Amino acid sequence: MTDVREAIVRDARVEHRLHPEWRWGQTLFNVTSNLYPDLANKVQGTMYDPFNQDSRADGFLDWVDREMTDE
Repeated sequence: MTDVREAIVRDARVEHRLHPEWRWGQTLFNVTSNLYPDLANKVQGTMYDPFNQDSRADGFLDWVDREMTDE
């Protein structure tokens, strides 16, 4: 697990409590967009984008790990 993934999940847990109306995938994307806008832009609209489908959350976080490992 990369530091970036940990930061996203940590902040998403906080934001999800502050915004219970947000779905988990939406929260993950919004937090990523705030912390790492280039990463959010890169994933937006792909099969790993969790914004509209919570079922993509785990795949998104795995994608984040791969992206951070490749850099």
